[in-house]
Amino acid sequence: GRRVGLQLPGALLRRLVHEGLAGRTRQSFLSARALFSSTSREIGSSAGPYFLCNLQDVKDNEAKGIEVPFIRVKHFLSPESTKLLKRKKDPEEEVSVPLIVARKGAVAYGYINKCPHARLPLEWFPDRFMSEDNEFLQCSSHGALFEVETGLCVGGPCVGKSLMRLPLTVNDGEEVFLEAKTDG
Repeated sequence: GRRVGLQLPGALLRRLVHEGLAGRTRQSFLSARALFSSTSREIGSSAGPYFLCNLQDVKDNEAKGIEVPFIRVKHFLSPESTKLLKRKKDPEEEVSVPLIVARKGAVAYGYINKCPHARLPLEWFPDRFMSEDNEFLQCSSHGALFEVETGLCVGGPCVGKSLMRLPLTVNDGEEVFLEAKTDG
């Protein structure tokens, strides 16, 4: 196929390279762009809950990757974590953070999509976060296994460390939200 030179946002380009899709045909790019596009939309003020997805968008015992604006998660992160995530050259550039929304029954769990060992995204391919038995989130880099409910690593090179957890809620309409930061 014909190769197309396109300028991509940094986060998308990194994901394409990570998934081995960079430098492919225009159709591959458009398919990848659709796969990696954020499904989130903003609800309310910047301090309010942030819509991530519908619960039905994440199959039971599976997980989904979602990009959210840095401003929506910065209050939940330690200063060390913030430094790791906020890497940009242009201060005006919109910075997004990759999240994982994992589901067990009617409960959704949220984590920053970074392995505590290698600081790389966990998924094998888009939205492929789970171990073969669908019991654990699994890092594609070194095979670390994380409990879905706690984010704790129970197998692999980072045993005892945890994924960075974010508070999620599921409303009566089965919509998944990143909770608003509360004082205290």
